[in-house]
Amino acid sequence: MALFASVAVPRARATPQEADGGPGEDGLLAEASSLRAVVGGRPDLRAFLVANALWEASLGALKTFVFLFVATGLGYSREATAGIIGGVALLVLPAAVLSGWLADRHGRARVMSWALPAYGLGLLVPAFTGHVAVLVPVMLVIGFGGGIVMTLPYALLQPLMPAGRHGLLTGFYSLSRGIGTALGPLLAGIAIEVLHGPFADTGGYAAMWLVCGGTVLASVPAMAALRRLAGARIDHR
Repeated sequence: MALFASVAVPRARATPQEADGGPGEDGLLAEASSLRAVVGGRPDLRAFLVANALWEASLGALKTFVFLFVATGLGYSREATAGIIGGVALLVLPAAVLSGWLADRHGRARVMSWALPAYGLGLLVPAFTGHVAVLVPVMLVIGFGGGIVMTLPYALLQPLMPAGRHGLLTGFYSLSRGIGTALGPLLAGIAIEVLHGPFADTGGYAAMWLVCGGTVLASVPAMAALRRLAGARIDHR
């Protein structure tokens, strides 16, 4: 009897918490409904969702296939491939710091709008050439652009968060990232299969750059819409 009571009493105490929207299913559904209500009335948040999902799609495609592109497509050894990718990745660190300084000086949305076209076009270049003399300066642009795209999106979202909804909108941010992370590798894989013929000299892997650059360029109108809808809230210094 005592054993039964020791199990039943804590369970009885947990039930009201679940009914109040704790970790139970009803609580999750309520939060999902709340997020839908907030985003449904905010076209600026919907524009951010599209833009950030496209940025994450580009990064997802790049992270998934860049090793295969350099090793299999360009024919470098594994050691050389690791060195090349590591060198470009190191550019992201100073770029992230510099992007924060530029955002404080010129406005976060303005800096992102400046960077996206150059970054997107830079990502397209490796699809059409493997010459080192061309790729080295392009990799500098890609590394810097990648640092900006990985650093500033959450700073863009913060001023758009309604009071008392910061946790909910942080989940919204993760949702947009998840959409892009799933979409980017899928689109890149399809491009590699479909465009294997035109990009046969790299085993089809160069086609992934079309997805990387295309998704960034596709985000430019969404970023413009976000600036138009959000105004000074995301452009202030």
